[in-house]
Amino acid sequence: MRAQYRFAAGSICLLLLQSIGSFCANTGFAQLAPAIVAAAQDLPSRAPALAVPNEVLIIFRHDAPQNVEDFARDYRLVHVESYSDSLLERTVHHFRISSGDVPVAGLPSRNRMRSTSPRSEQSRKKDDESSQEKVDAARMDQYISSLSSDPRIEHVQPNYIYERKDDHSRPEHSKIGSQGQYVLTTLRIKEAHRLATGARIKIAVIDSEIDATHPELQGAVETELKVVGGSGGPDRHGTAIAGAIVSHGDLLGVAPAARILAVRAFSDAGGTTLTITRGINWSFQSGARIINMSFAGPEDPLLHREVTAAYNRGLILVAAAGNAGADSPPMYPAAYPEVIAVTATDSHDRVFQQANTGRYVAIAAPGVEIVAPHPGGTYQYSTGTSIAAAHVSGVAALLLERNPGLRPDEIRSIMVATADKVKTGEFVPRRVNALKALIVITKKPAESSSTHQVSGIRR
Repeated sequence: MRAQYRFAAGSICLLLLQSIGSFCANTGFAQLAPAIVAAAQDLPSRAPALAVPNEVLIIFRHDAPQNVEDFARDYRLVHVESYSDSLLERTVHHFRISSGDVPVAGLPSRNRMRSTSPRSEQSRKKDDESSQEKVDAARMDQYISSLSSDPRIEHVQPNYIYERKDDHSRPEHSKIGSQGQYVLTTLRIKEAHRLATGARIKIAVIDSEIDATHPELQGAVETELKVVGGSGGPDRHGTAIAGAIVSHGDLLGVAPAARILAVRAFSDAGGTTLTITRGINWSFQSGARIINMSFAGPEDPLLHREVTAAYNRGLILVAAAGNAGADSPPMYPAAYPEVIAVTATDSHDRVFQQANTGRYVAIAAPGVEIVAPHPGGTYQYSTGTSIAAAHVSGVAALLLERNPGLRPDEIRSIMVATADKVKTGEFVPRRVNALKALIVITKKPAESSSTHQVSGIRR
């Protein structure tokens, strides 16, 4: 079940700005139209935000003495879990609202709540047992606003929901081999591998469970964090994303010698703010240089804090722009300025029609009908900005192997400056070119180096 939070004011502003831009374009003020339309495009997300019902995430102030269980009881919350986030240097607490009777206007202090709303211990237990009752979505914002007024709280928000960004995949149970891997030609991968293969670079893939036993991925997954439990087994999405980066069997990934840090943060129901931020924090602690985020969702203050902290520590963050189409508002985390947002192109360098657009999209990469591993030792054709993002993460690994000192902003600048033009679309970013990017940061010409041959990759 999902609760929706709608932000109508932003939508009205967007429509107003777009209308003004249209008026200017058809009058004598045509020179103003591009700036006004650009302002409309750069507004923050107005899409409905999905969140887990009845759940809130809270960070307490450093200097606020508190007993978490007392706090939870005062606000009729159940403390589910907490974790220490080394990037934020804070502890993130996960609470569940224990009753559908949500107080909204000026939550009373502890003493006042106890005196004006006396409840027996039996009633309190009943509240806890009814924790799955659904809180009215329209009142959730008010509830969070009331919680934020407590001086002990530094930050409080819903536990937002995110979806993986593949448009579709087609299983192909026979061995596909390298035929049809137009990525290799388009990005000039085999030539690039004469300079670098991603050796020793750790890439965190925050996704669903990866089939680490697939012949294409043998030995590539260094370690795994299972934030989300369950026995569903390896998933096609996470397996395809990892394969696009490190395949080294019948297929060839962009960075076949890189190491994968697998973060199982997504189930069939999606991922959440909590599972993703825990994954980012663990990735940082585990030595990741790159974090691949092939998913999208709403603007999320806590996730933005996590992303910013990771960026400031030198991690390269890559995300799928989304597959909601040109009329979609920006999607996150791709739209955060610290993240390299990636759109998808096909074998003819045409932009994927269902891809999100906007000035926040930094670069394009192949993402239509991509041959990739599928769980169980089989293969699939995958389409979407998800797998395009994985290709860009692979290119980042090649650059880092060649020059480990590159900063996130330098990685982005090099990719953009050396990218190739695509054939369609206004305001469409260029498509990454792995070989050109590598040549920019090396003194050796691509033709003369043979020290990074793909055959016999050592792990």
